Amino acid sequence: MRAGFDCGVELARRNQKQHLFFIDRVAHYRQYLPNGQTALGKIGEWFEQAYQELTEGDKAPYAEFAASDLSRIHNGYFSKDKKGIAKDTSGGTRDDEDTYSLIMRDKERLLDLAEPLRFIFSHSALREGWDNPNIFQICTLNESQSVIKKRQEIGRRLRLPVNDSNERIQDEKINQLTIIANESYDVFAQKLQQEMQEETGVQFGKVDTLAFADLVREDADGKEVKLGQAESRKIWNAVQQADFISLKGEVQKAFQPQKPEFFEKMQTAMPEEFKPLTAAVIDVISSLMPERNIRDASKKIAYRYRKEILLDENFLALWEQIKHKTRYRVKYETSKIIERAANRMKDLDYMPTIHAPDIQIDLVGIDVGVLGVRANRRLAMGSENVNTPSEIPDLMNYLQKKTELTRSALLAILERSGRLQEFVLNPQMFMTHAGRCIAFTLSDLSLEGIQYDKVEGYYWDQKLLEEDDKAALTRYIDRLYTIQNGEERSLAPYVEYDSEVERKFAQDLDNNQNIAFFMKLPAFFKVETPIGAYNPDWAFITKGENRLYFVRETKSSLLPTDRRESENQKIKCGKVHFEAIGVDFDTVTHLGQVKLT
Repeated sequence: MRAGFDCGVELARRNQKQHLFFIDRVAHYRQYLPNGQTALGKIGEWFEQAYQELTEGDKAPYAEFAASDLSRIHNGYFSKDKKGIAKDTSGGTRDDEDTYSLIMRDKERLLDLAEPLRFIFSHSALREGWDNPNIFQICTLNESQSVIKKRQEIGRRLRLPVNDSNERIQDEKINQLTIIANESYDVFAQKLQQEMQEETGVQFGKVDTLAFADLVREDADGKEVKLGQAESRKIWNAVQQADFISLKGEVQKAFQPQKPEFFEKMQTAMPEEFKPLTAAVIDVISSLMPERNIRDASKKIAYRYRKEILLDENFLALWEQIKHKTRYRVKYETSKIIERAANRMKDLDYMPTIHAPDIQIDLVGIDVGVLGVRANRRLAMGSENVNTPSEIPDLMNYLQKKTELTRSALLAILERSGRLQEFVLNPQMFMTHAGRCIAFTLSDLSLEGIQYDKVEGYYWDQKLLEEDDKAALTRYIDRLYTIQNGEERSLAPYVEYDSEVERKFAQDLDNNQNIAFFMKLPAFFKVETPIGAYNPDWAFITKGENRLYFVRETKSSLLPTDRRESENQKIKCGKVHFEAIGVDFDTVTHLGQVKLT
């Protein structure tokens, strides 16, 4: 209970929302007295005691969450009988239906950032259909052995969260689910993984011989090119001969990238020509392992800055260079929008052919026997086209809201695309694809002509770092690189990393004596772009009289085609921003690509 609350309040500190507790009996959280009044059960009392211990007092670790009315911070949704008394149910009674309706009616309130409710307790009411996306923690205080119930419990959170504008968040650093699980989940997780493998054909923890084909290296002319199938097989054979994977491609116990000495072992195993790709190869293999995205919450430490470093001359010199904020402006011609958007809609790779929806019909026979009910005899099968809907949605109104273009411009795009006749076949699909094509065209044109201007007196305040430090956010031990060559060259004794490419980059910065100071840029350090904020990776400064200042984005691949379109667009904006403030910016896979002198 205490661990679940401690983790939940840590997530709430990062502006994340609700945390869900499943309990075994309603009475353990809330008691209904004969006089019609209610009282907290033992779990409710434990919760409030833990909350007070962690938030009250000057030295409390979460003092900023102290509350005068604890009842508004936590609540439970339970079924009630006609007398208003809560009871335990199986999740399929009329009482559950009443509770389910209540949850659906209050969904918007639960997503409102101004709503103080953070901790939700449930017995069985939160089943299929409850789609609050901002659950970041599930704590199981029940001992359910039901596979279906466990799937429902986990399913309450397997969805992308939304921000205060109700937009889906794609950031993997935010999209993390913490489960405080009972021991029965271990076997359940193994069986679920095995079932997924059997049904999808996707094998977890297996490395195909072509797994490394999309990695890139420089050719004889200095251009970045993909390795291809033959080179991928060479790397696969080397990794297999080193016993990091089996002949079937199964990842072996010897593959332990979390150990400091592992990188050197992997590099030794790699053919000479591929040694610069060692970090990227480790990341490819790690990405195929389910446990990569499952972390032990007990292996955390407080991530604190060293106070004296905030006064260090190297840090101050670097911060003075990179702290400046900018404003962007875009310029494009309506005629270009019409031409490019129409061409994009014509391209079937961007907008596939729109067909009328159809219904697949299968008629099966059911056999009832001692082994249960089985539908194992297919009697007939076929499909039936769905007629054009009687009410056609307002296409122009939808596209105007999606793109903010004038009706005349949108009409010109639709006419030139030659696709308008497909609208009546499947209106909703047509609107979705057309809106996406036009929106991406707008983004492309905006970025082609984007300009950033430095704004005097407008910058990231160093005090934000002090506030980060005061918050003392925790980090996973196995995702921290420990500084080896002088802690005075970094903000903290360790650097957080998200991939082996980042870990190796941090190590190279640490080992390079020409680097006076380096830092992983904090989360608040964001460059505004037309398609959302961009947070670059690294900033560092060289030694000597002619100091050089760098900001770098680390990626396992330098090819834009290997990255999401929105990611490429944000990186491009970042480059223009840093050019405006006079700081060298680029995308790299290792430190050797940076000219430090």
